[in-house]
Amino acid sequence: MPVLRVNKKLHFNIMKPETERLLGTLEVLSHNPSSTLFWETEIEGEFSLLKFMQQQGFIKLTDLEVAAENWRETELRGTAGREDYYAPEPDYRNNLFDEETKAFRSEKYSLLLEKIASNLEEIEAFIIGAHHLEEYSEWSHPYYDFCVVIGKTKDKDWLCLAPSVCNEVFYSTEKYTPKSQPKSTESFGKNTKKVLSQIRDIISELTPTMMYGYYGGGYNHTYNHQIFCEVATNKASAFEKALSQAGMLKITDIEEVEHEDSLNSSSTINPFLNSELYPLHAYYLAFWDIGYIYKVGQNSVGDWLGVSLLCEFEFNP
Repeated sequence: MPVLRVNKKLHFNIMKPETERLLGTLEVLSHNPSSTLFWETEIEGEFSLLKFMQQQGFIKLTDLEVAAENWRETELRGTAGREDYYAPEPDYRNNLFDEETKAFRSEKYSLLLEKIASNLEEIEAFIIGAHHLEEYSEWSHPYYDFCVVIGKTKDKDWLCLAPSVCNEVFYSTEKYTPKSQPKSTESFGKNTKKVLSQIRDIISELTPTMMYGYYGGGYNHTYNHQIFCEVATNKASAFEKALSQAGMLKITDIEEVEHEDSLNSSSTINPFLNSELYPLHAYYLAFWDIGYIYKVGQNSVGDWLGVSLLCEFEFNP
């Protein structure tokens, strides 16, 4: 019997038979229906990571001022999350600013905020986090989120700003080190280049600051907090480029995916995905000590399907 779905506009929709068939097979092969996913293009629109993360609840809209304050507050506290039991006591930290440095950096953040507001259109600010899915976690995790800002230039190009993201769920092995991005062949307008240069000049004065991740218990993990600004000719690509630079996102072809033995029945799922879906990609999303791997691809009728895996870092000092 065809699967009946209801979209967000409350129009009844019957899933395409080919999509229904593949989804049913994935649910059987994975032994865990909740780990399977699908994207109906006629309802959701063209697939992109930005839209997918919005659909999955990772992204909430906020204000530009809130995003800038989030960046500033993060570096002032000097720790990945608001809870700090995993970091040295404040008296033993060497990353706290003196008053002069605080004032200087606050001024630069205000200038950055002004530059974004006065030069970009269709500005959106996002709070990005994964704790709405923590009911599926085996371990408890400190609260962690970060903010991203995206906007369009007068040349209709897109700029996206994102802070470096603490990554302790994939970072420990070399295979998860983000690859260097190939040199872009995109051509950008004169205004875009000017605004990008001005924003990056301000960011360059906000020198990277050392932050504490899981430092106690012999982990000794620190990372540098800084803001990245990336550009693309479309919104979805600018978002992906910024998150990749920030260390939060890695995208690979399916042939490059390792750690596959952690996926249920991967020996049967991977051949099935490779034979039925194209192009097929793996998205690694890191939220400090929680991570998600999504293997997704497009079927012959234009819908996207795949499987997901939750990865967790256990703090065990």
